[in-house]
Amino acid sequence: MAELRIFVTTEGTEQCLIGDEYPIPQENIGDLILNAFKTKPDFIGQIDAETEEQITFEQMRENSVKCALWLKKEGVQKGSVVTICTRNPSIAYVPFLASIYIGAIVNPWDEKYFEGWFYLFLKFL
Repeated sequence: MAELRIFVTTEGTEQCLIGDEYPIPQENIGDLILNAFKTKPDFIGQIDAETEEQITFEQMRENSVKCALWLKKEGVQKGSVVTICTRNPSIAYVPFLASIYIGAIVNPWDEKYFEGWFYLFLKFL
């Protein structure tokens, strides 16, 4: 078991907070999510606030697994960066979970934050 050590630096001093030994879980978070979806497939996992559409864990699993397979087919792999920026937050879970399943790094962008900055950034490319 590894010993958990947290270092905190404030005003030029460094403090070490030492905790109890804690086993580092070796489970993949994507597997945990998929198992939760399989355990309660009829559970309502999400409700769209505008349309009141309900999405079950089964639908979430199907949609995100299909997306993960497509991402892999397109060459996305463990360590790849997947950026998500959408005006429809009710479907943002699909590429988010799909990326987690395959070990990609998720980079979510808030579309309102980037309205002006993104186009300015593209001009410099």
